[in-house]
Amino acid sequence: MKRIGMLMMLAAGFAAGITFVYSCGGSSSSAATTVTEYLSLNGAAFQPKYSGYDYDIGSDGIWNKDGLSEDWEAPVILPHNATINWVKVYWTDNNAVENLRFQLRKYTPSDSLVETIVLGTSNETASLGSTVDDTVDQPIVDNESSTYTLLLTIPTSDIVFRMAVIEYEHTF
Repeated sequence: MKRIGMLMMLAAGFAAGITFVYSCGGSSSSAATTVTEYLSLNGAAFQPKYSGYDYDIGSDGIWNKDGLSEDWEAPVILPHNATINWVKVYWTDNNAVENLRFQLRKYTPSDSLVETIVLGTSNETASLGSTVDDTVDQPIVDNESSTYTLLLTIPTSDIVFRMAVIEYEHTF
């Protein structure tokens, strides 16, 4: 049953442009095994938060063509009770003032609460780079009562989102 559930999750993720890197311990023991896994999200996984954006999107990034600030959102599907270690976002930033902003957000419908559990920005001093944020406010994934998304704000046409990687640990 676990294998069927994992295959269904993988099929849904691939349809949404989400890449899964799956690893499993090689032990034949029935003891619980904790593994570190990675979820990577490319530009194709994201949808514009509002209509009317002028953009290019592909597996190698999201380009804001009109220079107006734009928000993008992608679902983050992690195993229940996984522990989120960090979020890393790759970007191209050629703007001396503005930064790409990213937020890992948790939505709990029972109280209509949207919480930012990771918050980071690009660095305008490097044209090609990445930012890692390992200060996760609520690191334990609760799929029973919440959903998760990664929200990007691309403020200008000279900043490009390249990809995001989420490291998490899961016990089998």
